Amino acid sequence: MKGYKGFEKGLVCRGKQYAENTVFEEDKAEICSSGMHFCELPHQVFEHYSPGENHEFAEVEALDEAFTDDNRKYCTKKLKV
Repeated sequence: MKGYKGFEKGLVCRGKQYAENTVFEEDKAEICSSGMHFCELPHQVFEHYSPGENHEFAEVEALDEAFTDDNRKYCTKKLKV
């Protein structure tokens, strides 16, 4: 599943450093608790990260099952930025 993810400047999210064209993995994926989160549509990311000089955005792809509880915000254990 493809989607969009917001980051703090420098591609950092919740203290984790990300990089383009790289696959990241975590042990668990639970909405708002663990895993790597992303949105299905680009504008949905703005609900979590406001557009501006302190945020960056990237297209991502979930390479494992993607979980959601609202069909807007998803999380997965394996994500390619």
